[in-house]
Amino acid sequence: MTRMFGTDIWLESLDARRQHILTGAKFRGELTNLMRWRLEQDLGYKTTLTFQVTNTGGSEIFDMIFATDHWAGEKIMTDLYTAAERRQSELRQKARLQRRQTKLEADGIYGLFDMADHAPLPAPAAPGFEVRHQPTPPHQPYRLPR
Repeated sequence: MTRMFGTDIWLESLDARRQHILTGAKFRGELTNLMRWRLEQDLGYKTTLTFQVTNTGGSEIFDMIFATDHWAGEKIMTDLYTAAERRQSELRQKARLQRRQTKLEADGIYGLFDMADHAPLPAPAAPGFEVRHQPTPPHQPYRLPR
Protein backbone atom coordinates (compact mmCIF):
# COMPACT_ATOMS: atom_id res chain seq x y z
CA MET A 1 0.00 0.00 0.00
CA THR A 2 2.87 2.38 0.77
CA ARG A 3 4.28 1.84 -2.70
CA MET A 4 0.85 2.36 -4.29
CA PHE A 5 0.24 5.66 -2.45
CA GLY A 6 3.89 6.73 -2.65
CA THR A 7 3.80 7.55 1.07
CA ASP A 8 3.14 5.86 4.40
CA ILE A 9 0.60 8.50 5.51
CA TRP A 10 -2.14 5.90 4.98
CA LEU A 11 -0.85 4.05 8.05
CA GLU A 12 -2.29 6.78 10.28
CA SER A 13 -5.78 6.06 8.92
CA LEU A 14 -5.16 2.35 9.48
CA ASP A 15 -4.10 2.99 13.08
CA ALA A 16 -7.20 5.15 13.59
CA ARG A 17 -9.37 2.33 12.21
CA ARG A 18 -7.72 -0.21 14.53
CA GLN A 19 -8.30 2.14 17.48
CA HIS A 20 -11.98 2.50 16.43
CA ILE A 21 -11.52 6.23 15.79
CA LEU A 22 -12.57 5.73 12.16
CA THR A 23 -15.37 3.44 10.99
CA GLY A 24 -14.70 1.08 8.10
CA ALA A 25 -16.55 3.42 5.73
CA LYS A 26 -14.58 6.45 6.95
CA PHE A 27 -11.32 4.51 6.57
CA ARG A 28 -12.16 3.60 2.96
CA GLY A 29 -13.14 7.22 2.34
CA GLU A 30 -9.80 8.41 3.73
CA LEU A 31 -7.91 6.02 1.45
CA THR A 32 -9.82 7.32 -1.59
CA ASN A 33 -9.22 10.89 -0.44
CA LEU A 34 -5.49 10.22 -0.02
CA MET A 35 -5.23 8.87 -3.57
CA ARG A 36 -7.09 11.91 -4.93
CA TRP A 37 -4.94 14.26 -2.81
CA ARG A 38 -1.75 12.71 -4.15
CA LEU A 39 -3.01 12.84 -7.75
CA GLU A 40 -3.82 16.54 -7.43
CA GLN A 41 -1.09 17.79 -5.08
CA ASP A 42 1.85 15.60 -6.07
CA LEU A 43 1.16 14.71 -9.71
CA GLY A 44 -0.46 18.04 -10.55
CA TYR A 45 -3.85 16.95 -11.91
CA LYS A 46 -6.32 19.84 -11.86
CA THR A 47 -9.35 17.76 -10.90
CA THR A 48 -10.15 14.30 -9.55
CA LEU A 49 -13.66 12.86 -9.54
CA THR A 50 -14.88 9.75 -7.76
CA PHE A 51 -17.72 7.38 -8.44
CA GLN A 52 -18.74 4.83 -5.83
CA VAL A 53 -19.64 1.42 -7.22
CA THR A 54 -22.07 -0.54 -5.03
CA ASN A 55 -23.53 -4.04 -4.99
CA THR A 56 -27.22 -4.95 -5.28
CA GLY A 57 -27.74 -4.24 -1.57
CA GLY A 58 -26.22 -0.77 -1.87
CA SER A 59 -22.99 -1.67 -0.04
CA GLU A 60 -19.78 -0.10 -1.31
CA ILE A 61 -17.55 -2.26 -3.49
CA PHE A 62 -14.97 0.30 -4.61
CA ASP A 63 -14.46 3.91 -5.61
CA MET A 64 -13.45 4.73 -9.17
CA ILE A 65 -11.20 7.80 -9.49
CA PHE A 66 -10.86 9.88 -12.64
CA ALA A 67 -8.09 12.49 -12.87
CA THR A 68 -7.86 15.19 -15.54
CA ASP A 69 -6.12 18.44 -16.40
CA HIS A 70 -8.72 19.57 -18.93
CA TRP A 71 -12.16 21.16 -18.43
CA ALA A 72 -13.62 18.93 -21.17
CA GLY A 73 -12.59 15.76 -19.32
CA GLU A 74 -14.14 17.07 -16.13
CA LYS A 75 -17.42 17.94 -17.91
CA ILE A 76 -17.64 14.61 -19.72
CA MET A 77 -16.95 12.54 -16.59
CA THR A 78 -19.28 14.68 -14.44
CA ASP A 79 -22.07 14.04 -16.98
CA LEU A 80 -21.27 10.31 -17.10
CA TYR A 81 -21.15 9.99 -13.30
CA THR A 82 -24.44 11.89 -13.02
CA ALA A 83 -26.11 9.54 -15.51
CA ALA A 84 -24.68 6.51 -13.72
CA GLU A 85 -25.96 7.75 -10.34
CA ARG A 86 -29.41 8.16 -11.89
CA ARG A 87 -29.40 4.55 -13.16
CA GLN A 88 -27.89 2.84 -10.10
CA SER A 89 -31.19 2.11 -8.33
CA GLU A 90 -32.73 0.72 -11.54
CA LEU A 91 -29.75 -1.55 -12.16
CA ARG A 92 -29.72 -2.68 -8.52
CA GLN A 93 -33.44 -3.59 -8.76
CA LYS A 94 -32.87 -5.55 -11.98
CA ALA A 95 -30.01 -7.48 -10.36
CA ARG A 96 -32.19 -8.33 -7.32
CA LEU A 97 -34.97 -9.59 -9.61
CA GLN A 98 -32.51 -11.65 -11.63
CA ARG A 99 -31.11 -13.21 -8.44
CA ARG A 100 -34.66 -13.98 -7.24
CA GLN A 101 -35.57 -15.53 -10.58
CA THR A 102 -32.44 -17.72 -10.53
CA LYS A 103 -33.37 -18.97 -7.04
CA LEU A 104 -36.96 -19.70 -8.08
CA GLU A 105 -35.78 -21.57 -11.19
CA ALA A 106 -33.34 -23.59 -9.06
CA ASP A 107 -36.43 -24.62 -7.03
CA GLY A 108 -38.21 -25.63 -10.25
CA ILE A 109 -40.48 -22.59 -10.52
CA TYR A 110 -40.43 -20.98 -13.95
CA GLY A 111 -42.24 -17.83 -15.04
CA LEU A 112 -43.47 -16.92 -18.48
CA PHE A 113 -41.19 -13.86 -18.69
CA ASP A 114 -37.83 -12.88 -17.28
CA MET A 115 -38.45 -10.80 -14.15
CA ALA A 116 -35.58 -8.38 -14.76
CA ASP A 117 -36.74 -7.61 -18.32
CA HIS A 118 -40.18 -6.56 -17.09
CA ALA A 119 -39.29 -4.65 -13.94
CA PRO A 120 -41.15 -1.39 -13.44
CA LEU A 121 -39.02 1.62 -14.26
CA PRO A 122 -38.28 4.10 -11.50
CA ALA A 123 -40.40 7.23 -11.47
CA PRO A 124 -38.90 10.03 -13.56
CA ALA A 125 -37.44 13.02 -11.75
CA ALA A 126 -39.75 15.97 -11.22
CA PRO A 127 -39.67 18.57 -14.01
CA GLY A 128 -36.76 20.92 -13.55
CA PHE A 129 -35.09 18.59 -11.04
CA GLU A 130 -31.93 16.83 -12.05
CA VAL A 131 -29.60 14.65 -10.02
CA ARG A 132 -26.17 16.12 -10.58
CA HIS A 133 -22.87 14.60 -9.56
CA GLN A 134 -21.26 17.19 -7.31
CA PRO A 135 -17.49 16.80 -7.24
CA THR A 136 -15.83 17.87 -4.02
CA PRO A 137 -12.10 18.50 -3.81
CA PRO A 138 -10.00 16.19 -1.66
CA HIS A 139 -9.06 17.40 1.81
CA GLN A 140 -5.75 17.18 3.65
CA PRO A 141 -4.89 13.50 4.31
CA TYR A 142 -6.01 12.10 7.66
CA ARG A 143 -3.61 12.47 10.56
CA LEU A 144 -4.05 10.93 13.99
CA PRO A 145 -4.83 13.46 16.72
CA ARG A 146 -1.66 14.33 18.60
